[in-house]
Order: sequence, then C-alpha cells, then structure tokens
Amino acid sequence: MTAGLAARISDDRPAEPAAQSAGELLRESFEGESLDASSWGTCYWWGCTIPSNKELQWYEPSQVTVSGGVLYLTAEAVPVENPDGERFAYRSGMISSGPSERGGKPKFAFTYGTVEARLRVPAGTGLWSALWMLPAFRDSRPEIDIVEVLGSNTRKSYQSFHGRDRKKKPLQHTEKGADLADGWHDYRLEWLPGRLRWYVDGKHVFTVKGDEVPDEPMYVMANLAVGGKWPRSPNETTRFPASLAIDYITVRPAAR
Repeated sequence: MTAGLAARISDDRPAEPAAQSAGELLRESFEGESLDASSWGTCYWWGCTIPSNKELQWYEPSQVTVSGGVLYLTAEAVPVENPDGERFAYRSGMISSGPSERGGKPKFAFTYGTVEARLRVPAGTGLWSALWMLPAFRDSRPEIDIVEVLGSNTRKSYQSFHGRDRKKKPLQHTEKGADLADGWHDYRLEWLPGRLRWYVDGKHVFTVKGDEVPDEPMYVMANLAVGGKWPRSPNETTRFPASLAIDYITVRPAAR
C-alpha cells in the first residue's frame, strides 16, 4: 500500500472508540505500528488462500499493515509463488484469530456474543472484502459471514449463514443502500443461543433462527480476496493497490 493511500483513508477516520471495558471479550483498535501477533495470524490454518473458491491471491504478512490506528489489508497485482511452487497473480492480506495449524489452539475464540467492526471497503471488479467466523475446533462448517462486499458493486453487502450440511444452500441476505466504499460503515452480528442477527450501520437487516445456529466456540477473520468463482477476475478498470481498511473489531458477551 502506498503512503498516500494510507493518509487519504485515515484522514477521515472516525474518533477512536473508548478503551476496552471490563465486559468486553476483545477490543482491537490497531494501535501501534504492527499487528498484534498474540491475537492475530495472517493465514488460515490450512494455508494462505481458499483453493475451492478459485481465488487468485496468496496471503502474505507483508500485505497486513497498521498505520494511524487503522489496519490495512492490501491487494497488489504482484505475482507470488507459494512454498509448493504454485504461482498466484496477486498478493493480499488477511487476519485470523483462529489456529495456525490443523488441530491447533485458536488465538481468540468465543461462544455467543456481539461482534462489531468498522470497515472501509475498496471498489473494483474482482475484489472481495469479508468479515466472517469459523468454528475453533472443526474444519470449516458452520460458517457465519458477518459481511461480504464485492468490489464490482459496493452498494450491496451480503450476510450469510452456512450450516454444517454442505449440500444445503446457505441462508443469505443482500442489503442494498449507501456506497460502502465511500467512507466508514459499521457491521454487527449478535449471536445468541438459536439466533443470529445482522446489522449494517445500526439497521437490523437479517435474522437466522433454529437448531443449526452454532453453539460452539468460533473465531474471527477479515480478508481481502482477489478473484474467484463469485467475484470474477479483476479487469482493466480495477485499480491496485487496493485496501480493506479496518478501524476496530470488538467482541462483547451475549446480553443476558
């Protein structure tokens, strides 16, 4: 990411939220000069991309930067070769509070609560911003997508729940409204026994109820993917470098 881009985004950053309260499980406001490695990793436990999605990026620690109280996950059209010799046309950044290897211990996981984050997503065909959750002690189901935004249409956001049965279609909502690439926007998930509720900028947009709602510890991730079966490949109009900016991520216990 260029220094100019970082300055332009952070100039209109909202006021920093208050310090972590005693009732909060996690408050990550990205202070300092680098990512807190005790709370976050920069790859999934299975590797640094999702092959089943046909994504075109490989996640690299160098693409995760902190500046002015903002975390930047930056995608660049710079080829990278993974340890197995496979080449990817793009490199990008992601963070995960999950385990660093199969069967490992997550850095942070919780059962029931409220996750809230303030994001500024990038626009551009082929860019795929996401804030989501996976089980701490299972492979990859169930999955809760707090928000996903495709850079080809940043006036839409997607809220989804993928149950354990991979043969079933996910439950998904599409929220339309303001341009999410134009300034900061707030996303919130309330996770209660048997119920999930999604919010965008304080507006309740989607609810899932039932026995399939997770009742096990889950961890939090954010990433900027490039290409894949859903967002398609970047084209000549997509500008790089492109960054998903994160002002903060908080997790609070479920209301009693």
